[in-house]
Amino acid sequence: MKTQMKFQKWLCLCLIVIGALAIVYACVWKTGMLASLATVCDLTNGYANPGLEEAEIFFETDSYNTTLFWLGIATLLAACLLYVFANHKRRNYYVTNYIMSIFVAVVDFVVAIVAIVFDSIYLGDLNAIKANETFMANYAATAEERASVTYSESTGMFVFGYIVCVLLIAGAVFLILNMLWKRKLMRGEKQLLERSFAEEVA
Repeated sequence: MKTQMKFQKWLCLCLIVIGALAIVYACVWKTGMLASLATVCDLTNGYANPGLEEAEIFFETDSYNTTLFWLGIATLLAACLLYVFANHKRRNYYVTNYIMSIFVAVVDFVVAIVAIVFDSIYLGDLNAIKANETFMANYAATAEERASVTYSESTGMFVFGYIVCVLLIAGAVFLILNMLWKRKLMRGEKQLLERSFAEEVA
């Protein structure tokens, strides 16, 4: 039981860290090429530079970026609930502890899947833009004209996002496995106590 207790303590802490990483990811999501698309946008009035339709993705991703931030908040708050219900230190789990384990696992899994799906869509859009040689030539030229804005073709933020999503899914899986492990140990202890009591009575 001591090994399991130590494992659940570190697991809950890791879920807090992963939740924080999810928020950080949302905050830096519009970096690299996605941020540099602003160089071909007229941000003073909120409309894309005429003739560069690809720049519209800069505005299309605004609502998703906001949603991504709140999803990150959700994963962190969900992880905090494990501490509220003492999932990190209870020797014996109650019904609420099982419910919280399942709830947090579901939240992390759903957030990860949503992020993977939409990140893949927008990454595909960016790769399609990069494949358009005419646009990229105009893109580079516009960026050069506006030297105050950094020019980038990096999509590294999506790689970071996929890593965070994998961590969320892994955290969800380990949370369920920890719950099952706890259940098995509790049953074993209960059977041992019942056997000892039966022997004393006999």
